[in-house]
Amino acid sequence: MSHEHGKNCGCGHDDDILEEMEDDCCCDECDEDGDEEIILLVDEEGQEHPFVMFFVVELDNKAYAVLGSLEEEDLTIIMEMVGDEEDLELHPVEDEDELERVIDFVRQELENEFDEDDF
Repeated sequence: MSHEHGKNCGCGHDDDILEEMEDDCCCDECDEDGDEEIILLVDEEGQEHPFVMFFVVELDNKAYAVLGSLEEEDLTIIMEMVGDEEDLELHPVEDEDELERVIDFVRQELENEFDEDDF
């Protein structure tokens, strides 16, 4: 999916770093309120893919970003957040046991939130 802007709206789609969205974006991929964080991940072939940050979870003294693809509706990934705000990097979770613990934690948190809100 290519993404072209009619003007420089500063939404972050053209940047390859984590950037908070600005108001009044002209593209259809951005949240109308302009408050979502768009992250461009680069694959092995050098192709950029836009993701929205759903939320961050902390587990075992580590932070993980839960990201949803703006290209594939059903694609959600979890990446470890390393560094501080100025030097933040996202790394794939290589350890399968660690990834399973994070997935289970996220599922449990989502179930708890839906249970509380639904009743």
